[in-house]
Amino acid sequence: MNQWKTQVTYSRRYSLIFYSVPVLVLLAMISQEPLLFSIAILFVLFIAVNKYYLSYTAKKIAVSDEENVQVLKLFPGDDGAVKIPFENRGRLPVFNSELNLVIYDLEEAVTVKNIERLNSEQANYTAPFSIPSRIRRPFSVELTAKKRGVVQVRSLKIIVRDLLNLNKMTLEYKGRYRGEAIVYPAPLPIPGLEKVSNQQKGNQHAAFSMYEDVMLTRGNRDYISSDPFNRINWKASARKDNLQTKVYEKVTLSKWTFVINVRHPDPHRVTIENLEEVLSQAAYACQVASKQNIAFEMYINIRVPGETSGLNLSPGQGMEHLTRALEILARIRRLEFTIPSGHMLYRLVNQPEKPQLILHFGKYGEEEKKEYEKLTRLGSKMVLVAEQSSEQETTGNARRADSEKIAN
Repeated sequence: MNQWKTQVTYSRRYSLIFYSVPVLVLLAMISQEPLLFSIAILFVLFIAVNKYYLSYTAKKIAVSDEENVQVLKLFPGDDGAVKIPFENRGRLPVFNSELNLVIYDLEEAVTVKNIERLNSEQANYTAPFSIPSRIRRPFSVELTAKKRGVVQVRSLKIIVRDLLNLNKMTLEYKGRYRGEAIVYPAPLPIPGLEKVSNQQKGNQHAAFSMYEDVMLTRGNRDYISSDPFNRINWKASARKDNLQTKVYEKVTLSKWTFVINVRHPDPHRVTIENLEEVLSQAAYACQVASKQNIAFEMYINIRVPGETSGLNLSPGQGMEHLTRALEILARIRRLEFTIPSGHMLYRLVNQPEKPQLILHFGKYGEEEKKEYEKLTRLGSKMVLVAEQSSEQETTGNARRADSEKIAN
């Protein structure tokens, strides 16, 4: 499969040489001058060699199919590089060429360090390009993460010049390469969050719990008079010649539900002003839950095609689940389309398994209060994570009366 769309641009000097060939041949025939005929042949060879070099190069430069997906994951302040896996499959080297690319960075999340920006108002970058014959040489786009966001490397173009730098061929990439840098939100600590817990009977092992899993036997111990009769292990009792009681594994189930309201109360605006702060708080909560081996799910009221309740991350735990959650937070844009938070909370209220512990991030008002009161009556616990904005300070007392609050 051809990865490139090609376009050749001829210089004036090359055109002059090309059109001078028939003139030289005609003059040589008229004057019977061998020197003119030799010059004409030399020009023909020059044209043929240059055309062959450009055509051959276009067929042999490639982006490796084995590494055509490059995803770099960073936190603000980290350095890294997105690599474009170029390879030269031919016998001729490529030199004196130029790489042009577009770095799509809507949130201005990174600083590009090693390539030059063509225009301060656009995302076009250029860098010298060369690659020896029969070798794979990745080109690294070196980045420094500044803030949360997603950066994509797009529109790859290679400008290859001929041997005498007269003509150039532009190779526009049409393959499947995807280069991306994901900058996670910088976690913003929420004092007291580590102490928040809400445990119910379930299947997560714990050293101390009032619940046990009768399907998982940990061992036996000597029988005491208060032990239930159905817990006696008769086989072990026969072996030890005294009654033995089965000891089961202690289990708990802890699950946190993160509800993130990013909708601005002004209908003429899109997302809340302190979006970065709210997402950083949510990132911190995800890390705390993962560290404590607590399963968590996430609801965000951004518009998702085919969904009326916004974006939902299903319950899970572990490093892979944490990575997925941080990536979702990183991909939210300031100009994201949102839905009313009531649509999101309606799903929580009406799902069969009610949430155990809800942590609410972002804007909180009468609509949210009404829905949370329904969940509280059904046994859920709600914690309102305070914002650090000036508006939060003026409405803080009212919010404290509505729910338990974790202050920053």
